[in-house]
Amino acid sequence: MKSLNIEKTNTTFSVMENDPAYAPFLSTLVANAPDYICHVDRNGKMRYVNRLPEGLKSEDVIGTDWIDFVATESQVKVKELFRLVIEKGQLVDYETLGTGHNNAPAWYAVRLAPIHVENKIVGAVLIARDITEKKQTEMQLITADRMASTGLLVASVAHEINNPLAAVLLNLEMILGNQSEITKEPSLQARAQEKIKAAYRSAETIAQIVKDLQVFSYEEKDRIAAVDIEHVIDSALRIAGNQLQQRARLTKNFSGLPAVLGNEARLGQVFLNLILNAVHAINEGQVDQNEIVISTQRNENNQAIVSVRDTGEGVPESCYDKVFNPFFTTKPKGLGTGLGLSICKRIITNFGGSIEFKSQLGRGTEFFVTLPLAALVDKAPLNGSEETEVNDNDRSTVLIVDDEVTFRNVLEGVLTDDHDISTAENGNEALELLKQGLRYDVIICDIMMPQMSGVELYDKVKELDSQQADKMVFITGAAFNPSMRSFLESIKNKKLEKPFRLKDLRKLINSISK
Repeated sequence: MKSLNIEKTNTTFSVMENDPAYAPFLSTLVANAPDYICHVDRNGKMRYVNRLPEGLKSEDVIGTDWIDFVATESQVKVKELFRLVIEKGQLVDYETLGTGHNNAPAWYAVRLAPIHVENKIVGAVLIARDITEKKQTEMQLITADRMASTGLLVASVAHEINNPLAAVLLNLEMILGNQSEITKEPSLQARAQEKIKAAYRSAETIAQIVKDLQVFSYEEKDRIAAVDIEHVIDSALRIAGNQLQQRARLTKNFSGLPAVLGNEARLGQVFLNLILNAVHAINEGQVDQNEIVISTQRNENNQAIVSVRDTGEGVPESCYDKVFNPFFTTKPKGLGTGLGLSICKRIITNFGGSIEFKSQLGRGTEFFVTLPLAALVDKAPLNGSEETEVNDNDRSTVLIVDDEVTFRNVLEGVLTDDHDISTAENGNEALELLKQGLRYDVIICDIMMPQMSGVELYDKVKELDSQQADKMVFITGAAFNPSMRSFLESIKNKKLEKPFRLKDLRKLINSISK
């Protein structure tokens, strides 16, 4: 005679399987549980659910693939976790965005456990708890922490930008102030060429700093994808570089890790926090005696390990169990919110990883971040397109739609020798040209424009001529709202972020027009 033993504190309850109340007990327990409880077979089909969100019927769920109720951006991670349950028999816990009441998005804390029958795994039990309100509060705290970290770095970033910007302005001022002499004197022409090259290199430095800032400023959904973690760390180091170089030497021991599974903006926030913590643990003025070491490696479990070590003051042993608590900080007033490490832990845990530390008072601290590799995820190629062999001499008809007259004129000037160029200063003007029957091999369109955005123009062009809509290339400055970001991710059209190289633009035009 078998029994079900349920342990609660120091009390043991026993329910006999042959007791007439046994089946009704289990049925009532499951039916009235505050969580969603589902039976999913090995193929991922829903076979039972104890209750449904408002707006869904049983026929909408039973027999369907359970992954359909998980947000697209979370499906890669969740599929991999389901595989671990079905193939390895592991019990997994995770958080994910899914379908809530009336098909509204909702956050769930989920546990997946394997179902064993005669030593075979025949499916899984899925228990999901709605944590939407908790998640919304957490997101607000994450945003607040990111803004606090960014605020601390404003002066440093301004310093990093002003240096190359000063070089650009001085070089160009020299050239413009000596135009007449330069045209007459060959030696001055050579000097002018060098000044132009120096200005160009400085402008590239500014462009890189702006791109690094964008990693930390995106207000995007927690989209899970393959992330080049060493690139993210480099971006965080450049943003924090001015503060770091005043306190310690930097040593990087990168192993060339493959991509990890995560979200670039969130991981950027984690490593910016860890780097700033390391910086603030070291007093200014003794750079030669202090060091911050960042290392990457792959462990025996085929996971990525990133360590951030400093030679700072260290953490008192009495504080070890508080380090990841919200609002706990050992920093001086004004240098932190006390949210950083608790948010880091939450972000890393959500990506299926872990974060730990070791410290010695007076000798320094080392944080270890473990993340799953993204072996099952294909990294998207740059600009959303694969490399294509094209003939740079092929001539195309190109329409440029941009409200910035200076930028529009520059594009027209650099492309006019190779292509037949038309321009429009807004979406309405571009739409009017198309309504007149004009058609183009390529339409280069700014995503952010007054009166009619690039998104609205795309929708109207698609109604008019879907093939012409497919020819649209969206130029972005990466300073747009979440709905526009979602739009760009949902379409197959090519994109190009400002600033970009002329050769990349030419290659893109030729690949689309053929």
